[in-house]
Amino acid sequence: ILPERITSQKSFKRHVVNHEFPVLALFLRKDNPRCQKTEERLKRALIKTHGKFRLCLIDADLIDQELRDSLNIQYTPSLFLFYRQNIAQEYRGTIRKEKLMEFVRGAEFFHTVATEEKLVIQLISEGLHYIDSKKWEEAINLLNEAESLERWRDLYGGKIYSSLAYANA
Repeated sequence: ILPERITSQKSFKRHVVNHEFPVLALFLRKDNPRCQKTEERLKRALIKTHGKFRLCLIDADLIDQELRDSLNIQYTPSLFLFYRQNIAQEYRGTIRKEKLMEFVRGAEFFHTVATEEKLVIQLISEGLHYIDSKKWEEAINLLNEAESLERWRDLYGGKIYSSLAYANA
């Protein structure tokens, strides 16, 4: 599990903004001891969590001015938690260990959410496949499993319930 080094706005969009799982993006300067300490703590957290988030390291001196301005990077280290093209948390300046662990816990939470959502989508997709194959019992079992994940009912309930109604007809 290695951190990703970001060197351009294009790679920032690809590896940070458009990533489906949580990303901790650390803007740093190589010659800054506070940045080095924060980087080491984040690398250890990445290993401890078995890669439940992506760690991206962005050298504030090498990245283009437009990106620095868009995120208001004036201090290093600056740490951001990105999830689904949004900034969930941000902190600028020296980061205490406790604050750093808040970011890691946030990343772990978003990882759980993303993993559960992928599961719901997969259950629905497989259920629809079984409906197409006229394997009604298998379809109903998978769709009932998707329905049992309460957190996702508001988002996917319509698809689940309509598919269950069709399979039960």
